[in-house]
Amino acid sequence: MAQFAGDGACREVLLALCRREQNAEETTVWDIHRLTGLPLHEAFAALRTLEYGKIVDILDNPSDPFGATIRLREGGITLLRNRNVA
Repeated sequence: MAQFAGDGACREVLLALCRREQNAEETTVWDIHRLTGLPLHEAFAALRTLEYGKIVDILDNPSDPFGATIRLREGGITLLRNRNVA
C-alpha cells in the first residue's frame, strides 16, 4: 500500500500506520514521530498531506495536539491506488 503514497515521508508514515492498525493499536501524532524516526515537523507535514489526500483522519485533541489520534480512512487506500493509476 505504501508504494502508492508518493514521497518518502508519507510512505514511512503510512507504513507505520498500517502496521499499528494491523495490531489494533491506536496511533497518535507523537507516536508517528517516534515510530518513523522522522523529525516531528516532517512527520506532522506528512500526516497533514495524507489527511488532505483523504487517506487518513486526524482526530484532533484540543488539550493535547500531539495526542491527536490518527486513523486510516476506510476508502483511503483505494483513493491512493486510483490516483496513481490515472
